[in-house]
Amino acid sequence: MRSRKLPTLLLFAAIVLAFGGLHAFADVVTFTIDNANPGLNTGSGGCCLGPYATVTVDRTDSTHATITFASLDSNGFTYLMGSQNGAGVNVSGTWAISNINATNSIAGFAAPSVSDGGSGTMDGFGNFNQNIAFFDGFTHTATELTFDLTATAATTWASALSVFTPNASGFEVVFHGFSCKDPCSSTEGATSTGFASTGGAPVPEPTSLGLSGLLVGLLAVGSRKFRKQS
Repeated sequence: MRSRKLPTLLLFAAIVLAFGGLHAFADVVTFTIDNANPGLNTGSGGCCLGPYATVTVDRTDSTHATITFASLDSNGFTYLMGSQNGAGVNVSGTWAISNINATNSIAGFAAPSVSDGGSGTMDGFGNFNQNIAFFDGFTHTATELTFDLTATAATTWASALSVFTPNASGFEVVFHGFSCKDPCSSTEGATSTGFASTGGAPVPEPTSLGLSGLLVGLLAVGSRKFRKQS
């Protein structure tokens, strides 16, 4: 009699895919912004060494991705994002931007107001073809920024890594940071301001890799047992 173990394993795999959450298998990469120009990294008294922020690309299908900028606390400073060119990315192909939202989780700051800033140059890091403009300065900064990108015309993104492409200076993402000495206060003011980008390669979401590897392994083991017992 033919073994029922392989169908059982296949059923288990289907359950993992269906109920383990699509996000667990989503195509996600994260950039760490840790390379600042002299305006932000003053080098005085440990200010402001970073890392400064992360940028996560969550590609939900070949034409859609959600981008999240998140500021970080490090070395005694909080790094807020803001200014006219508050954040920038260099997108592959053609696209449309939507659902631009920013928040500041620190009490006392005004609600950030953000809009499509088009293309622009970031000091020390070159031109980026999609920037986000923030209203006003330090008191309207954000700890988190999100927006959606939709590929248009013939553009498709095969992976999260392909949503962005290096600009002429070799950078994919950038932000304008305000260093705020902890505990950060809206009345304190910024210690320094300037632009920062990445100093290394983006990192894939580990959960996706781990679960995918587990599923492949289970199917391989089940397949071998099925062939032996058939």
